[in-house]
Amino acid sequence: MTHNLIFFVIWYSILLSVGQLFLRIKIIEKITRSILFLSLAVIFQQSSFILLNNANSYHLIYTFQFTLFFLLGPLLYYTYHWILFKDHQISKKTLLNLIPTIFAVFADIWFFFFDVSIKFNFFNNPITLNNSFYTILYKLILLGAAIQMCFYFGKLFLRIFRMWNIKDLNSIIAITAIYILLTMISFFIVINSYLINSVLLLKIGSILSAILLLSTYFVSQRYPKFMKLLVKEVKTKSYEKSLLTAIDTNQIIEKLEKIMINEKYYADEDLTIKQLAQEVNITAHQLSQLLNERLNVNFNTFVNKFRIEEAKEMLLEEQKRSVLSIAYAVGFNSKSSFYDAFSKFTQQTPHKFRKDKLENKKK
Repeated sequence: MTHNLIFFVIWYSILLSVGQLFLRIKIIEKITRSILFLSLAVIFQQSSFILLNNANSYHLIYTFQFTLFFLLGPLLYYTYHWILFKDHQISKKTLLNLIPTIFAVFADIWFFFFDVSIKFNFFNNPITLNNSFYTILYKLILLGAAIQMCFYFGKLFLRIFRMWNIKDLNSIIAITAIYILLTMISFFIVINSYLINSVLLLKIGSILSAILLLSTYFVSQRYPKFMKLLVKEVKTKSYEKSLLTAIDTNQIIEKLEKIMINEKYYADEDLTIKQLAQEVNITAHQLSQLLNERLNVNFNTFVNKFRIEEAKEMLLEEQKRSVLSIAYAVGFNSKSSFYDAFSKFTQQTPHKFRKDKLENKKK
């Protein structure tokens, strides 16, 4: 029963890994999620071989075990981060957190060149090892992966709960928090199975992880909008102390629409939220809150909306003009950013939009 469940989850993870590449999300998110599910598939396969007591027959799958365990923490963190805090970009400084993973890669490479007899002892049954130097080192490295996971998920919990009082937690927020907590618990159970040499713990951790992964489908069916609602509540709560009480928001919105349409501020590729805020006599923080609370968009989305509307007109009225030229004319500074924004607003590429509209006109 356990082996059948794990075997099913392995292929389910692989399908999820491939499926992420076809989602309409940022490339970095696609790659992160795809690698995450592929890593889970390999980890489940490793557990399966150990539980079947034939790890030695497939020892190559353990070659980068350290890397996978250290990579799992950052991948889970970034995935949850992008889901929960869609408008908050991960800074380049945050990527320094991947340094432990780089050391794990070197540890795996070092282990790869071990003497065959030492490697045989490891792969014969990786969780029933003696207390040799290599065994202790092996366990210390895995303990480091557990500490790293604790660090990442601790950051996530702090970001979530500092925006609400405990009494304000609703079912949607609770589901998300519980899901993150169970993910961490299942990871710690698996890690501890290696640390204390327990096949039973490995089985329990693998089953819990498998059920948790499969449950994502059922949770999404029961609460199809729970992530979106959570993001909305995060924004609302983060602006609890409103900066908009002293201004006429309706008047500001009308003024914003007017200067964007009539004066085409969006055509400036270097336009900043501070510059736009100055034009309507409010601060950048007030404008950010106004866009998020009243229009439910961030600054980039607000500006790109006007750019795309202008681009759609130009694509039809200036048929001989190149798409790239139009992209620059409406304020985009690269072809890729224009295509991403255009697809987001129209679900079409600029070329297909122009072609379809012109063909419909001829009919």
